[in-house]
Amino acid sequence: PVRPGVAPETVRPEWGRDYYFFEHSYRVFASDSESGTLFLCQQVKVEDDDCQAWTFRDASGRWTRNGVLRFPVRGCYPMVALRNGAATVVAVGDIDEPNPEWHKVKKMATGTEWDFDFRQLYLTRTTDISRKDFAPPTVIVSRDETCGMIFHRDLRIGPDGDAHVLYVERNIWHRSVRDAFFPEHQIVQSIGYCRVRNGAVTARRTLMSAVERADRRVSALAN
Repeated sequence: PVRPGVAPETVRPEWGRDYYFFEHSYRVFASDSESGTLFLCQQVKVEDDDCQAWTFRDASGRWTRNGVLRFPVRGCYPMVALRNGAATVVAVGDIDEPNPEWHKVKKMATGTEWDFDFRQLYLTRTTDISRKDFAPPTVIVSRDETCGMIFHRDLRIGPDGDAHVLYVERNIWHRSVRDAFFPEHQIVQSIGYCRVRNGAVTARRTLMSAVERADRRVSALAN
């Protein structure tokens, strides 16, 4: 209930160990209103590796579980869902451009060294966060082969435990890279959906796409 006259309660998470926290926190908070549980995670440094530290508070108000999530590359902007004791985390790969030739072309076009890319979407899950560890992350969407772009937009857990993920993607993010390496491709920007069960994608759909026309000056919507 809304109680404007009552002072707020300060809740301090317990992480289980000391971490090096820094300004690029990429932190996220999730709650399950039915069970009264809470979940926090935040980017930390562990032996110079960028990870996601997480902590879980049970219905009694005790911080009972914590740990570290590691992804194949740095996973950022996590999105978390709690449901019936299960916890699901979706994060996007966020790293400096690893391909030196692609980086060179982009630097020539932009004039800047700043070149972070988001090309892989990861999902990890535990069916019982109070007792079980997170499973190894699964790549559920990738645009790595064509220097594309992916970003997650929504996450929902169904009654059967399946994860429903909404995302936006672009097959080739930068026109300069397309012109230099993939000249035969049109640039396509889409809204995509996938369903994940036990770490495997069981369904995938493109909900809407904006397709570059042959003259590369006008985009058109296509279902």
